Amino acid sequence: MEGAWKNDRQAALSLVASLRGFVAIIASDGKIIDISTHMAEKCGFSPAELTGRSWRDFFIMPISPGASVPEVQLLEDLTSSCQAVDMSLAAKEQAPLSPVRCSFMKLPLEDGETYQIYCLGLDLSAEHAKIAELEQCLAVEKNKKTEMVRISHLAVLGELSTGVAHEMGNLSNGIINYAQVLADAACDPDFEIERDKLFKKIIVEGEKIAGLAKNLLAYGQDDAQSRELAPAAEVLQNSLCLMNHYFRIDGTKIETDLDGVSACKINGRQMQQVFLSILNNARRALNERYPQKDDNKILRISSAEIEKNGKKMVRLKFTDQGVGISAENLAKVFEPSFSTKPASEGVGLGLTVSRELVAQQHGDISLESRVNDHTTVTIDLPVS
Repeated sequence: MEGAWKNDRQAALSLVASLRGFVAIIASDGKIIDISTHMAEKCGFSPAELTGRSWRDFFIMPISPGASVPEVQLLEDLTSSCQAVDMSLAAKEQAPLSPVRCSFMKLPLEDGETYQIYCLGLDLSAEHAKIAELEQCLAVEKNKKTEMVRISHLAVLGELSTGVAHEMGNLSNGIINYAQVLADAACDPDFEIERDKLFKKIIVEGEKIAGLAKNLLAYGQDDAQSRELAPAAEVLQNSLCLMNHYFRIDGTKIETDLDGVSACKINGRQMQQVFLSILNNARRALNERYPQKDDNKILRISSAEIEKNGKKMVRLKFTDQGVGISAENLAKVFEPSFSTKPASEGVGLGLTVSRELVAQQHGDISLESRVNDHTTVTIDLPVS
């Protein structure tokens, strides 16, 4: 075999090089005898500079228990294992190391007593470059998704702020009126019973204002990566509380049945954004079909425990009796920037972001609709 190698050396090296490979010949004592010219030059050396040097000066092993093993013993282990090993090749002047995959094999010499070690290596630089490029693309995609969530969050927050401000204004006017009545009747002994009632009303209105402020501040916190879990029913009720002003002035009736959601805990910060997006969409659909108050202007929210793919899940359904969605548009609702609303009313990211956030809860979201009849948004969330 050695004779064949000598006779066809150049042809063999050319064939190996065409496959982005290289060959190194190492003596039994670990000294480099020869190495493919193209690979040595890629690392900034000539084959002559490497000849006679220890193989460990050029072949950089990954951190492993072999680091404390003598060079000759490590080489013996590599030839005995018959396995390819990922390592790097040293380079001059602090240039980046070249990643390679090598296999080592003993070949006896003509005397039958001594041997040389042949290393067949594969240059992995191109693969590593592609991996780095893919990782960069994944990072960019992740940043895009994060930005989509942030934009959607800010859009909902801006809309909520207006409604909450109106609601707080109404509650504050009520407190001022109650206080004025108390001030006017401060010296009237016959007003004692009414005074107690007014104090209680002031407390109730004040607690409503505090609750609205707390919910809005909690939603407005820039904490998109929060992993804090909260009962799903509580998160949904807080979302309804923030939307209550809009539903009341629209004349929309809300019917809820949340008994089946008690056992489910979710990421409160993320899922509140989902719920608010769904509630906003339902509100627009109902107002488009019923601009004024109407007995059919209803949003129903129900829950049930189900089993899906062998797992216990909580199913939430949001059904509005609004304008509905055409079959053509229904196939596009989860696409980024698709929206049936005018451009001035939204960025079209609500359902796209909602699907991403629900998936992070290991859940599913789907839509079913009929034009001028209803739209149902279904969310399945794991119980645990």
